[in-house]
Amino acid sequence: NTNDENLQVPMYMWENPEGFFYTTIEVCCQEHYVNVKIDCIRRSKSYILGGVLDTGVPDGDTIDLGVGINPDVPGIIVIFNGRLYFQNVFIPTTSPKHLETIRDVVAGAVKTALNAKYPTAEVAGKVFDGLDLNNLNGVRKLSHHAHDNHSRELSRMQLFTFNATIRVDCDRICVRDIKSSGRQVSHDISATFDDAIRDGTVFSEIKNDMAQMGQVGPFFTASLDEGYLMYDSSIEDTDRGTWAPTTDPTYVPSGMPTIMPSESPSSSPSESPTRLPTPPPTMPPTHAPTEPFKFYPRYDQFTCRADGQHSEFEVHFYNTLEECCNHPWLQKTTCLILGAAFTNPPTTGPTTPKPVTSPPTHHPTSVSTSASTVSPTKAPTHTPTNAPIMTLTTGVPTFKPTSLPTTRPTNNPAIAPKGQIVEDFEFGLSSAFQWYNSKPYSWVADDTIAMSGALSMRNTIPPGGQTCTLSLTLNSETGGLITYGIRHDIFMPWSVLRIEDNGEIVETVAGHSGEPKWSVQSVTLDPGEHEVAWIIWRSNSDSLPVEELGQGLVWLDAIKYTPGLSFNFDLGVFDMNYVRFSGVGTWAIDDSQPANDDGLAAHSPKFLLPGEHSVMSITYDVPQPGGKITFGFVLGMGTFSFYIDGEKFKDSNTPSTKATTFSYSLTPGEHKFDWKYDAPSIPNLPLSMVWVDNIQIMPLLI
Repeated sequence: NTNDENLQVPMYMWENPEGFFYTTIEVCCQEHYVNVKIDCIRRSKSYILGGVLDTGVPDGDTIDLGVGINPDVPGIIVIFNGRLYFQNVFIPTTSPKHLETIRDVVAGAVKTALNAKYPTAEVAGKVFDGLDLNNLNGVRKLSHHAHDNHSRELSRMQLFTFNATIRVDCDRICVRDIKSSGRQVSHDISATFDDAIRDGTVFSEIKNDMAQMGQVGPFFTASLDEGYLMYDSSIEDTDRGTWAPTTDPTYVPSGMPTIMPSESPSSSPSESPTRLPTPPPTMPPTHAPTEPFKFYPRYDQFTCRADGQHSEFEVHFYNTLEECCNHPWLQKTTCLILGAAFTNPPTTGPTTPKPVTSPPTHHPTSVSTSASTVSPTKAPTHTPTNAPIMTLTTGVPTFKPTSLPTTRPTNNPAIAPKGQIVEDFEFGLSSAFQWYNSKPYSWVADDTIAMSGALSMRNTIPPGGQTCTLSLTLNSETGGLITYGIRHDIFMPWSVLRIEDNGEIVETVAGHSGEPKWSVQSVTLDPGEHEVAWIIWRSNSDSLPVEELGQGLVWLDAIKYTPGLSFNFDLGVFDMNYVRFSGVGTWAIDDSQPANDDGLAAHSPKFLLPGEHSVMSITYDVPQPGGKITFGFVLGMGTFSFYIDGEKFKDSNTPSTKATTFSYSLTPGEHKFDWKYDAPSIPNLPLSMVWVDNIQIMPLLI
């Protein structure tokens, strides 16, 4: 731009102008202003945004506050102390020139990382490995480790300390309490810095800048192991404008960046949300009679239905339930018993119209109206010679394989409803869960032994080396508990039962004492998709005892899913439908817990000051008949307390090196759980946090 006297193009550029065009400001500054790249980027962006170019010449009329800062908008300055823990940085000499280079490069990298989100006014290096960086041209105060003008290559931790000041816009509410507002925003600034340390941004910036200057050596074999930004104080930014008086003390200008004080605003809206207009109810036709549905075989439910939900390939239709139950693939007695619950065909005459909001159903509303997701997609069009038949007897039942679903669902399971799901097998395998039943050795219905009702499910005995598997699949949003009634009469070495969740063994059953009897067992589910399987494995060893113990049979009944609440934090985010924060700062999720546990954990804010505390709260309505809460925690420095409905149930001020598990029984109803951390009396101690993981609020077994 030759019209701008501050941007007169040097003559040497005119000789080859295309050699001085770049796609980004960063590339241009890195190419031509290596030693002052950070300032080059800042000044260039400021100029593009309409700011006055900072040429380094004192003006008196313009104050350069940094990129993105409007001097007319009131603000505050948040002040931090920082620490970077390097290892194996090579300092060839302690001459002012070398130390100045290291100081400016490290400070510039910190400033660049913070500038990604917050305008940073200044980063000033203080001490590096015992060397005073404040006055390099004057007298340096060296620690006992330092020896002036001597090479230093140290296989130990090297501490770089610095000060950082961050400028933040401030609205009227913020101005009333600068200290609280600055403290509140400091947690997000510190988190921004933590991310830059953890993902390597700061160290990469340091190495790149040194490489551009041809001084790779100092950081070539070095590492940046840790880094912290610790809040110091907040003050008014006197270089910026102030708010004019207003008659409304609660007025906040629209569009103004806002930093709220430490108290969280109410999450409840001031007005009820506007609902969309409710469409008028539709009226069923009254001028034509309703044609009754014909019965068709429901092989997965061992009976017949007359609901119009048959496959498009179905060809077997009957006028009555009894005719349908004579189908050769069904056992008539069982078919008639089960089919009676579904027999409610519509009338053929006109009906009195009633307003409805969805198409009318032709069967009881307590039974799922949709076809089972695991039912056969195509029924046979002829009667096979080896059609499986189920025979119910009064003694030990004998079965041939039935045509239950034999392929695992390929689609993702639907998200489980918020409430309880019960499968009692009274109508076969319903669509409450997605079912898989192995083939040719399948689980079958049994009307001779049941925990409740008339039917249970029982395995067939597979040959040696084979398995017989029944599994259910569901997607639990919040986690929960699968309970099931089980009766087993199997013994090793002939047979063994494995209960698995997503392929991991939950329990192995290899025998029992006394007579077989029913018991209730459970599988705890974390949030997400689960396949819970009951697998019978039959031994094929040639050296088995001749006389087998037990019948080799397992019965299942009364399978129930009850939603609970589970947080293992492995997704790295808080579920704000349940979690709230109070006190100072917000909690974070990462893998920093000092115990040997794997995965992520939630932890209290870093570097709380003496007298400060922070609380993570969860509110949950525990269903009947009650529940149990469990969680693990690891405490560093400070005090940890756990409250239920305001009553303290656990506290500790002893640092721990491994996770401690806490559990407590809960009565039905809504409860509020608080995990509270109080900072130690000495500021900025390492590991001044509490880590909490594997929170589970699960229903009790009935």
